[in-house]
Amino acid sequence: VRGPSGELAINDPLIARAARFINRNAGSSIGVDEVVASVPLSRRELQRRFRQVTGRTIHASILEARMTIAKRLLRNPEYIVDTVAELSGFGSRQHFTKTFKAQTGITPAKYRRDLTVR
Repeated sequence: VRGPSGELAINDPLIARAARFINRNAGSSIGVDEVVASVPLSRRELQRRFRQVTGRTIHASILEARMTIAKRLLRNPEYIVDTVAELSGFGSRQHFTKTFKAQTGITPAKYRRDLTVR
């Protein structure tokens, strides 16, 4: 269930805090360790509760947030793919392209082309 802001409505305050941290920082090179450091829970407990509450892993949530950023940035033709990769938290264009294609079935360039065809 999503709240009015579009974020998941999460009743567990620590999991909500972790989810907010992910959404606010996905454009930087965060990983599970940084999310764990943002809440007063052990790694194991956070991972268990996060999956129980959200239905996905912390890593999958980071990836989803990065993909959301990337798709939004790809709508702007002023950003080259290298810039989109950097601003959406991927370490390199190659990693970004590989991950984007694995998640969507198409390359970032094709995604952008398909947007302009509509």
